[in-house]
Amino acid sequence: MIADAHREWLAIGLLALSPLAYVGSMWIERALPARTVVSAIDATEAVRIASDVARSRQIDTEGWESLVGTDKNDKLVQVFRKLHPASLEGVAAPSTIKVQLQTAGGDRWFRTTLTPQGKAIGFQESKAKNPTPVDAAGARALAESAMNGWMGSKPSWHLEYRERSGSDDDKQDRVFTWRAPVPGLAKATATFHIDMYGNRVTGERTSITVSDSLSDQLNPGSGWLTFLKVLAWAYIVLLGIYSIVRYVRRSIDKEISHQRTVLAALAFVLMSSLFLFDPGYLASQLGTDLESQRTGIVILMIVGYSLVGAFFGVAYGAGEGALRETYPGKITSLDALLSGKLNSTNVARSILVGGGIAGWLLLVQNGLLLAVHGSRVGSDHDILTSTFYRLPLLALIGERAADAVLQTTFGLLLPIALLRPRIKKSWIFFALMPLFSILPATLTAGDEALWSTFFSLQLAIVAACIVPFFSDDLLAAIASMFALRFVGALVQRGVVSAEWERIFLWEVAPAGIVFLLAQVYFAWRGPTYEEFEVRPRYARFLVEHQALEAEIGAARLAQLRLLPAAAPRVDGLSIAGACIPAREVGGDFYDFYEIDSHRLGVFMAEGGSRELGSAMPIALAKGYLLYASGLDLAPAEMVRRLKGVMGTALHGDASMSVLYAVLDTHAHTVRWARTGVSPRLLINGTAMPEEVADGDRAVRHGTAPLALTDTLFLYTDGLANQIVERKHQWADRFLQKLVRKWPSWSADDLQNAILRAALRGKQHPPDDVTSVVIRVEERTVRAMEVVA
Repeated sequence: MIADAHREWLAIGLLALSPLAYVGSMWIERALPARTVVSAIDATEAVRIASDVARSRQIDTEGWESLVGTDKNDKLVQVFRKLHPASLEGVAAPSTIKVQLQTAGGDRWFRTTLTPQGKAIGFQESKAKNPTPVDAAGARALAESAMNGWMGSKPSWHLEYRERSGSDDDKQDRVFTWRAPVPGLAKATATFHIDMYGNRVTGERTSITVSDSLSDQLNPGSGWLTFLKVLAWAYIVLLGIYSIVRYVRRSIDKEISHQRTVLAALAFVLMSSLFLFDPGYLASQLGTDLESQRTGIVILMIVGYSLVGAFFGVAYGAGEGALRETYPGKITSLDALLSGKLNSTNVARSILVGGGIAGWLLLVQNGLLLAVHGSRVGSDHDILTSTFYRLPLLALIGERAADAVLQTTFGLLLPIALLRPRIKKSWIFFALMPLFSILPATLTAGDEALWSTFFSLQLAIVAACIVPFFSDDLLAAIASMFALRFVGALVQRGVVSAEWERIFLWEVAPAGIVFLLAQVYFAWRGPTYEEFEVRPRYARFLVEHQALEAEIGAARLAQLRLLPAAAPRVDGLSIAGACIPAREVGGDFYDFYEIDSHRLGVFMAEGGSRELGSAMPIALAKGYLLYASGLDLAPAEMVRRLKGVMGTALHGDASMSVLYAVLDTHAHTVRWARTGVSPRLLINGTAMPEEVADGDRAVRHGTAPLALTDTLFLYTDGLANQIVERKHQWADRFLQKLVRKWPSWSADDLQNAILRAALRGKQHPPDDVTSVVIRVEERTVRAMEVVA
């Protein structure tokens, strides 16, 4: 008790000090290696610069609409981050700002490309309807003049004119290009384009080509990171297919809340598409196209998000039920949240626990990055793009919330549903969980991440998903994932962007403090709800199912204890028995009774797989036979009395058919009696003659001699049907062939061969499979007398 109290106070102390962990992570973030400056201008300044560039081209854009977006060159990201080539400054940038000015109808437009610091590095304009014609030579002369003016301040470039291939000199729409190696940057080439329409220059563009070898040199981890991402996508697809199948099966069993599935899908779609309605996002993604084109693409993106959301909703629904079964109570806080109990202790406690753990994980993550000399994480381009969002904070919340629920679904819920029922050893399960959890986390890794940076980030994400869940519950895991990703992004962006620093200090921090104090109050004074008060209606079926499984497990244990632990040792007999139930509790049963030193009683019953109802008749039959086997009764009389006892005790519900046989190793005979069609007794695979017992037409009995190496087979319908299905022959024919083929096999060998033929791996058969094999062998005492 003292140790538990110490652990509780330690946990409370760590949570109370978690705000200091967030402050420490911010301090470490500033100490990490610096990155390029993200942006020095805002949208208003970008539009002003673009207007100035248009005015220098004699285009008056007064009253035109403006649209600001961004663009990215993936290969230049590593070049600028690691090499900082001075020759490319003012010519190209890894992330650029694109400003389009256009008339209300969109028929005239002017597009300018800017560096994040506001330097114009290119432009394009719409073509006039009636260009002034000019021949090819004249157009080239104008292009060369424009090129000299463009590159006049960069004499170090050794330009080489590229002849146009397949051009039509009669057309007035022409493109002239010059190519040059990038000074100071081996294996990189710059291509400059001058667009001409008639006698007017309509565009100046630059494209930088970086060789694959240079990219691999600058980003040596790109190969393994690409492999991991491909593996992660394959994992998501395969796990998604598994979740669909599981969802359908659970729907049939009424163990799915379709309303909860739709809610999860809608929440994911809403979070993922928050920024679709922000013009800044559309411009960055769609390249400043016309309004009609953007509208169509937005519709397509919403449809795409909806399909992904439906996929996610099904995956969540498939995993939620398994979580309720495997870890009862772990989803109560989430149920309270979804039930609208926002002021409950359940919700507040989980949010505080998740947020507190995330703070320490963020501190550990940044500490690891500092220790391994990793760079600051996050994409410069994403930060630059978000600068031009109308609602950048809302977009970040939606993005990180979607990441959190996606990670907890594919990194926690579904792996638990897949692994826990199949892996009984806890240490193996807990060793595999991080491996399964790290795959969906890989999808959020940046393309430029080094291995040290990558593993520092992924370890934090996996820990944020797994630790809060097993120490608290699912809502704590979601809150931890969201806090780690959201606050981590705020810290990363605030260090390199003045705009994000303002958002963090003046918007997020005050709201966060108010939210934290509210959660502390609710955790202290809010109402607490039990699981049955907030769980959805479908969970009742799961609870009933779990209760039934517990009852079945107890009955199964009782039945296993009623079966013989091992075959008896009888001189002159080799004995083996097996009972494989169709379900958790079978209706078949067998037992052995040693009457004296040379006689063995064998009992077999078939109850028709009555599951829980079979336990009582089996226990009753076993108890009676323990008593009656010592009375030296004939098998027919034993069966007749057993029927009477069971009919009286069970109020006439004695539906089991039984077989009782007595083997005498001195007289070399077997006597038996049975009721019903099954169980059956064969000698060497051949049925012996039977007759109706006196006084009871339902009982048939018989006697047969036994010779050395004769083999008795006692079995139920379950075995016979399986032999017919799998071997396509009657059971007696199969047993006859088995004995003839292996005449020297022991009872154990024959029994194993029968079970292999009747069963398919570890699957439960459709009906109970029960079999007893007894082989007559040379008696040890007699063999010793012969030797003597």
